Amino acid sequence: MLLKIDEIVKATKGKIISKSSDEVTKIVTDSRLTDEKSLFVPLLGENFDAHDFLEDVEKNGCKAVLTSKDYKGDLTVIKVEDTKKALGDIARYYIKKLNPVKVAITGSVGKTTTKDMIASVLSNLFPTLKTNGNFNNDIGVPLTAFRLEDEKVAVFEMGMNHFKEIEYLSEIVCPDISVITNIGHSHIENLGSREGILKAKLEILKGMNKDSCIILNGDDELLYNARDLINIKTIYYGINNKNCDILAEDIIEEDSKVKFKIGGFSYTINTPGIHNVYNALCAITVGMQLTDDKEKIKEGLMNFKPEGIRQNIIKKDNFTIISDCYNAAPNSMIASLDVLKKTKGKRKIAVFGSVLELGKFRDELLEEVGRKVKEYDVDELITVSEDALCINKGAKDSGFLCEKNFRDNMEVLNYLKANIKDDDVILIKGSRKYKMEEISEGLLK
Repeated sequence: MLLKIDEIVKATKGKIISKSSDEVTKIVTDSRLTDEKSLFVPLLGENFDAHDFLEDVEKNGCKAVLTSKDYKGDLTVIKVEDTKKALGDIARYYIKKLNPVKVAITGSVGKTTTKDMIASVLSNLFPTLKTNGNFNNDIGVPLTAFRLEDEKVAVFEMGMNHFKEIEYLSEIVCPDISVITNIGHSHIENLGSREGILKAKLEILKGMNKDSCIILNGDDELLYNARDLINIKTIYYGINNKNCDILAEDIIEEDSKVKFKIGGFSYTINTPGIHNVYNALCAITVGMQLTDDKEKIKEGLMNFKPEGIRQNIIKKDNFTIISDCYNAAPNSMIASLDVLKKTKGKRKIAVFGSVLELGKFRDELLEEVGRKVKEYDVDELITVSEDALCINKGAKDSGFLCEKNFRDNMEVLNYLKANIKDDDVILIKGSRKYKMEEISEGLLK
């Protein structure tokens, strides 16, 4: 990247206190990453104030800083009212300057996988930038934008916990194409109801112009019924709702892949689960807005592989692990049970941690996950910590008797190591807080 100091002042409506450089080629919020090419943006958190590091970054050779406090030094100092807002203002300016096609993704579950599938499709067509990891908030989205160089397309994931957060991100990015994957129960504690979650997700429209389009899951009743609230081009994808514009048919699940057709044209994804067909439909629909080349879309989709600790199927000696440890919501846990059921093996074991931010709905939703265990032919249910006991209760209420609860991951790991049998399939999933990958990594050692 390259931005002139005058452009930064214009974008932030800041005031130059001192000036020793004319441009920067890097914008950072971590003082440890500063160098002579950097603009350092010190952020204020609940338990820290990065303004405390202004002298340190100057010693590191940093040439420019934003600040909301008084600071004098031998470098460029730009005074602004709010450094976090200024970070977003610079990102908005920089995105507009480079003017890629902007794709934004939000939803209760499946955001990251859908983002990665979309990027896999689009990168087979154009130079494409995507959000790395979980950089999907009011800091991560601007930092993603600053990675833009000469890409033709930028794919942004947008997360939220409260109202107005998606609105803020949308007004930074100004998406040309937006996606909402579904309306589940994630963050319902803060938003009150699924209708509240819908309202928060639809804030993605705030930064979009009349020529843009939004792509929605037509099998999600709340999203489908929201069509009268939307005044831009709206495209629905789905499996069950025959009124969808893009409809998956002839779905065939084959161990670790799924095949399906859209209008007679065949697609394949190299990852299991009907829930991933929805993610793929979304990626295909985005691709269709930018090209008529179905073969290129198909090829890009086949290139997709799950990243990190998301739904990796790992064969180890005489057993199989489905490691889906990055995060969890009630809907995604039930979807993972479907994958467990359809993965080849003799004994099926589900290992679940709890789910956060469900508020007063927590017991009801987790008990429903437990009730599904019997329906999906699980042989043994294992949960971690007292927080997950609602899952056990739901399982027992449905007549499922082979369930256990352990205090922590190490107890689960020791139990599994002592009891694994040939051809076992072990699903491991829970909220990020519970670090369920400790179990899968322990089994793989």
